[in-house]
Amino acid sequence: MDDLERLLAIEEIKKLKARYFRYLDQHRWEEYRALFTEDLVLDIPETPGPRRTRDQFVDGARAHLDAGLSIHHGHTPEIEILDDETAEGIWAMEDLVVPDPATGRAAFTGAGYYLEKYRKVDGSWRICHLSLQRLRKDEITA
Repeated sequence: MDDLERLLAIEEIKKLKARYFRYLDQHRWEEYRALFTEDLVLDIPETPGPRRTRDQFVDGARAHLDAGLSIHHGHTPEIEILDDETAEGIWAMEDLVVPDPATGRAAFTGAGYYLEKYRKVDGSWRICHLSLQRLRKDEITA
């Protein structure tokens, strides 16, 4: 992969992550689902339990947020292209999550990092591994 191809791949991955945040916040669930590989691996310590599939992850986000509000921001990406079809990235993140009150879950704000792996599938970059490492999470009380 030459330098131009590497830069284009980095830009495509930046767009992928921008869509991740936007589709999640806009509740565009099927478009959100399409951002991930079918064999997505998740590492989100605040939601422990058995390994979840891509569909379980997206359906869980939908149940948690469909009647709620979220605002996600990603910053300062560090993306490394490993080869023509794989890459890794780190994103600083901040979020505000106000779940549907019917879920009984508290609203919170937080910050930390996404550590991700990407794979090219049918010519498009997809997230194949997502790890969220929070540095801070603060509940919001009304």
